[in-house]
Amino acid sequence: MIDCFFIGHNGINISKQLQITAAAYGRNSYYFRDALSARYIKYNGKRYTQYQIYNLFYNNNDALSATFDHATFQHNFNSAIAILGSYVHKKGLSIDYVHSFNMDKQELAKKLEKNNIRVIAIPTTFYLSLYPILEIVYFIRKYNKTAKIIIGGPYVLNQVKGQSPANLQKIFQAIGADVYICSNEGEYALSEVVRAFHDNTELYEINNIFFRQEDNTYGHNTLTLEENSSEDKHINWSLFTGGLTQYASIRTAVSCPFSCAFCGLPITGGKYRQLSVAEIEDQLDTLAKSNKVSGLFFIDETFNYPPERFKEILRMMIKNNYNFKWESEFRCQFADREMIEMMKESGCVQVFCGIESGSQQILNNMNKKAIVEEYKKGLGLLHEYDILTNALIIIGFPGETYETYKETYNFLQETKPTFFRTHRWYYDHETPIYDKRKEYNITGNGYEWAHSTMDADTAHNLTDELTMSVNSSIHIADYPISFFLYEQGFSVEKIKHFMETFNKCVNERIKNPDCEEVSQERVEELKYALR
Repeated sequence: MIDCFFIGHNGINISKQLQITAAAYGRNSYYFRDALSARYIKYNGKRYTQYQIYNLFYNNNDALSATFDHATFQHNFNSAIAILGSYVHKKGLSIDYVHSFNMDKQELAKKLEKNNIRVIAIPTTFYLSLYPILEIVYFIRKYNKTAKIIIGGPYVLNQVKGQSPANLQKIFQAIGADVYICSNEGEYALSEVVRAFHDNTELYEINNIFFRQEDNTYGHNTLTLEENSSEDKHINWSLFTGGLTQYASIRTAVSCPFSCAFCGLPITGGKYRQLSVAEIEDQLDTLAKSNKVSGLFFIDETFNYPPERFKEILRMMIKNNYNFKWESEFRCQFADREMIEMMKESGCVQVFCGIESGSQQILNNMNKKAIVEEYKKGLGLLHEYDILTNALIIIGFPGETYETYKETYNFLQETKPTFFRTHRWYYDHETPIYDKRKEYNITGNGYEWAHSTMDADTAHNLTDELTMSVNSSIHIADYPISFFLYEQGFSVEKIKHFMETFNKCVNERIKNPDCEEVSQERVEELKYALR
């Protein structure tokens, strides 16, 4: 009997995402206008993202394009399965998994039909709607009536935070799972639930879960902050060697040591915890021996902090002469020449820089603990060593004016990051800025807000303006595929040419909304860019 079986990501194509988002939030919402509409082009009546266009024109494979919006879900082993599965196995419980619901349906159906699975766990890391979860649950019940279904992760946590008790019950009943885990981490809660089903004991004493009762309502015990040790985050990659793909995600620390005013991670993530360099080395050794993984995503929010620890990790990677290429998030203000040299030598291809703003005043308002001139120095060093840079920008944070926006525009024009991504500020009531709502006269929530110096519509227009006017950096609206293309052997110039061409296609549609289909001229440019 398999104690816990994990089901990987269910990718929903862009057309279905647009339908769901329009129905849930409206066509004038941020989610539809900003988050989705700039991600695709329409060709021969179908919508395609950058990754799907790559598959269509470079690989001549339209079948993949129908499902996978970007390379992350197809080529990167599911990090939630790796972390949760390692923890559950460490507790003496057996596990199995399918990496991708989309790709592995036949295998999944065969395994479900055996009726030898005690519990099925569905992580919800990338789900923004019910649809992909419902599809998985329906598939499970089609082939297996006995296994208990557990659903956890960000989707569940967000519903518990944002819904009334009555609506929450309706959502849980509509999905039809047996247990929902509501936790910032969830490893401990999941292992306790699986153990309870294994031992046939009661669930009501387990914290951070909602469980189905006899009357089909969901009861729960105390909801608390779960803080597992750094050792508990150690992934036993040997459990997954059979399913490893081209890329793997590595987390070397949990939570964040900073307290940016727009971010709730230090609150929801709990105490900042780090894996030792030896623990990281053990994971990398296992991945290297698999002879399958060539690319790594270090998914820490602050991978290069503290700087000395980061340098220790880099020295270890250089000493072991791993053949990995890698990318990570990066705080430019801590960059120095020694650090960047070792990053390059250890295989770094690309970094995501949380610049947020080119205005010192806005950085101060955000409590970023950064100086604009330090950003410029860090980006300059990264460019000197040919490391691709992605500058992440927020427009509309309290205190933002047209003047501070222009400072950000000038910063991008001057520093020339390889790529930049911009979005309007998201007002989360569980972030530190909420405590200053009276000072800034902030109203609203989410992407719909206003404050003393700007409102959400203005921020939306400025976001569009920045996207269209910056000519020293390439805008990215989708999950960037630059790392993936680099790994496929594309030169940096070829990557930039393809992404610039795709942006031209998107801008052509946005400027002429009545003509959604991409022009044949642009299609030929895309094909040429991928030759």
